[in-house]
Amino acid sequence: DANGNGVVSAHDYDCVQANFGHTGEPWILGDANGDGVVSADDYGSVQSNFGNFLGGVAGSGGAGASAPEPTSLALLGLGGLTLLRRRRK
Repeated sequence: DANGNGVVSAHDYDCVQANFGHTGEPWILGDANGDGVVSADDYGSVQSNFGNFLGGVAGSGGAGASAPEPTSLALLGLGGLTLLRRRRK
């Protein structure tokens, strides 16, 4: 997430392109991987995560708390119920 809005989209490509070559603090505008440099690595990071919701807060570089997938929660609950059933028998 190169613009810190928590979603990896076409806007992130624009941020990387507009700030390409800039250096400074980690998570500067266009720095999708947090290394403090807007480079080709940031294009790769945006490409590999394109379309993902990272759960970040604007300006945090996607470092906010993430929400688990609904499928993961369902599997976790099903596993817990299976364990309880086995203990009762």
